[in-house]
Amino acid sequence: MNSFKKRCIMVLVLSILIFALLIFKIYLISIKNNSQIVSVFQAQNTSTEKTSSINFNILDYNGKQLLKYDLEYYVVINPFTFLKNNSDTNMYNLRALTYTLKSYNSKYDLFNDDIKNENVKLYWKVDEQTYDKINKIKGVNGIYTYTYYKVNTDKAADLCNILTNFKDNNGKNKASDSLEMQIYDKIKNNQYPEKLFQSDLNGNLTKIENKKQENIVNVKLTIDKDMNDKIDNILKDPQFNNYKQIGAIVMESDTGKIRAMSQKDYYKGNINAGIQDGYLFPGSIFKTIVEEAALQSKSIKTSDVFQDDGKYSESGKKATYNLTDAFVVSANEVFMKIGNKTGFNNIYKYAQAQGIFSKVLGLNYEQYGILNMDPLSTGDLSLLSIGQKFRITPLEALSIPNTVINNGIYVKPNIIEDYVDENDKIIYKPQIETNQILDKDNSKFIKTEMEQVLTSENGTGKLGYVPNNDVGGKTGTSTRIENKNEKHVDAWFAGFFKIKDKYYSTIILVPDIENNQEAGNTAVPIFKKIVEELNK
Repeated sequence: MNSFKKRCIMVLVLSILIFALLIFKIYLISIKNNSQIVSVFQAQNTSTEKTSSINFNILDYNGKQLLKYDLEYYVVINPFTFLKNNSDTNMYNLRALTYTLKSYNSKYDLFNDDIKNENVKLYWKVDEQTYDKINKIKGVNGIYTYTYYKVNTDKAADLCNILTNFKDNNGKNKASDSLEMQIYDKIKNNQYPEKLFQSDLNGNLTKIENKKQENIVNVKLTIDKDMNDKIDNILKDPQFNNYKQIGAIVMESDTGKIRAMSQKDYYKGNINAGIQDGYLFPGSIFKTIVEEAALQSKSIKTSDVFQDDGKYSESGKKATYNLTDAFVVSANEVFMKIGNKTGFNNIYKYAQAQGIFSKVLGLNYEQYGILNMDPLSTGDLSLLSIGQKFRITPLEALSIPNTVINNGIYVKPNIIEDYVDENDKIIYKPQIETNQILDKDNSKFIKTEMEQVLTSENGTGKLGYVPNNDVGGKTGTSTRIENKNEKHVDAWFAGFFKIKDKYYSTIILVPDIENNQEAGNTAVPIFKKIVEELNK
């Protein structure tokens, strides 16, 4: 009896233990692992849609969006869920949905027999009006909508379009050392923006949310969107209707940060990078470099006097000029003589030291000057000295006024402010490149000359004078022959000005002006209008 009782007690204890283990197991399944089960369920009933064609933002230096988007609107249908789980759906809503879709596109028929055989989601593109109407229809299972942000790439010259296109014209990656691929290396691991659509068992939407993005790298440019927009509007002013194309760059002088890089016709290639219409002879703006090289190499003195025999002037009159007067009136013969005194190597040295004859921003298709000249040829050296027979871009030309205004310090123009995360925290900031090129006395002397180009009655840039502002510059009118017999005349102005006591350097280029026009009455008035508008 005692033995039987002991066995019963043992069986009872064992049963209690087994029961307790079962209860504990149920607890683990129903309570502890509940969140995991819910997560699995949610994952099985959640659709993910990519909502942008690009995985990073391009911002101006104030954080304003620079990318321009075209919006595309989509209706997504899950045929199996739609046909199976709408038997109890309000018929008015179903009819409204069907009518709205078919009104936009007759092929968008929810009850077409072909849809019954579909086993994948259908993506129907609609317009904004149809999209808004469908979003007002509630309670239909197996359907949702979303907006897709597609970067607008219509304008070939738009800097953002250039920087977001990582393929060359042959569909291959651009050069590894190009600015575009430098950006790509920074952003290639970014996630694309996505939207999550969570549904219940019947396919009815229960939650819509944006997928959280982490460790995102965005690109912040030096561009000031407000300034760039103002200049865009100036270039479209009716006053300048006769010019098919205009390029304009404005740069903060002491930092080299390009605040505006604008052109009149954005549907052509970028003029400022020389991709189209902007790879031209610089003309007389290059005389600034020639004078710098002459003074720095001590080939001439500021007190020198020069005889002009009138061979290369429109009037043909002989004249005697000091250095300043020759610069102010842009005397070609005088600068040919200065160039020959200075020598090819000195001129090339000081031009190259200021970024001329090399890419400035490093864009894949950016052009840069190449000298195909005989250094021992007096004729070639004479043409070099007045900015003929070689080509540069507006980006290269930026250093011409900028080194002067910076007391002889060359500051390389730059376009990347920094790389930032999704919270605008700086991840990487490029270094500013600088180099002392000119003695301060020489730069100060040339700055005074550039001011007199605008203030002197004989100055070639007198139409650009702006009262109560420290303005100066150098005009350049160049002539080129294309296709053996096509004559083209281009107008340049390389100048500087102030906004609230801060210096800015600028390049204005107007290609293909009339043969009887010159920079002083084409590019210079554009400079003046920009200075006036930016100081309002």
